[in-house]
Amino acid sequence: MSDPGRTLAPASWRRLIVIAPNWLGDAVMCEPILRSIKAAFPGIELVWAGNDVALTALRGHPAIATFHPLRDRGVAALVRSAASLRTLSADAMLVLRGSARSGLLARLSGTPRRIGIGGEGRHLLLTHPIQRPPSDQPRPTVDLYASIASVIGVETTDRTPSLAPTDAERDAAESLFGRVEGPILGIVPGGNKARKRWPIDRFRSVIREVGGRFAGVAVFGGPGERELVRSIASETGSSAKVLDLPDRGLSLDTLRAAVARCRLLLTNDTGPRHLAIGLKVPTITLFGPTDHRWTTIERASERLLLAEPFLDESHVADRHPEACRIDRIPVADVVCAILSELESE
Repeated sequence: MSDPGRTLAPASWRRLIVIAPNWLGDAVMCEPILRSIKAAFPGIELVWAGNDVALTALRGHPAIATFHPLRDRGVAALVRSAASLRTLSADAMLVLRGSARSGLLARLSGTPRRIGIGGEGRHLLLTHPIQRPPSDQPRPTVDLYASIASVIGVETTDRTPSLAPTDAERDAAESLFGRVEGPILGIVPGGNKARKRWPIDRFRSVIREVGGRFAGVAVFGGPGERELVRSIASETGSSAKVLDLPDRGLSLDTLRAAVARCRLLLTNDTGPRHLAIGLKVPTITLFGPTDHRWTTIERASERLLLAEPFLDESHVADRHPEACRIDRIPVADVVCAILSELESE
């Protein structure tokens, strides 16, 4: 006899919990499957559970009924988070994180059907694990999430994220740009790893070269990147008005609207890049020793500049850090990409 807890019949489900990834970009790349799940099973109540970053990334999304905060760092917090999920009495759970901790969180929640990526002992914690993709075969993360959703019979045909700031976000972000009217060039010089960051002096050179073609240049950054942003925003060799957004109050609550305000975003491979794609803001993304194929999104309004564009497809950029040093991307290529984007209007 089959275990009823393992039976998948989504049409009869009342509530589905989706455990969101912790990173901003990954959270954005989940959006297509949420849209597809709701379209396939409109009667299901979708619960989006995750940290503040993940919740803010999809705030106001029409497919999501409930935004459930998770504070699961540490053993005690993990147990409390699992207990909070248990109170939801969900029929099933999609686990979009790849850690053993998230598998344990799912198991402790008592949710009867737990679908996610196997490996690292997680196959013992999930009722429906799928095989983890090989690390030497880059595959877009949006495709990985689509494969998880396919376990419950959902086909995700449109895998391009679609986002929109709320009116409250737009109002809150208005003061960031002051009296600047007209097109804004957004610059994102940070990233979670130093090797993914294009050199500061190169960003300054770009501002000097093309900043005057915009009404303003807005420099983005998180709480730990204030000095980095300040060193770029203090550029005085350009006629452009350069805005230090963290100094003006940029926060998670205003980030989406601030990105949406940009005519063009120049960014390292980091979270705001994915926001821009979801918001349909033209984007130029700089890739060093991180293979772009892990995060490629079809139909995105994006130009990719690779440190080593001639790397053979059988080689993964992550494994060739010297050949794919991000400082190999010249200023001239970035300037050319920006001008080409402006000329495409």
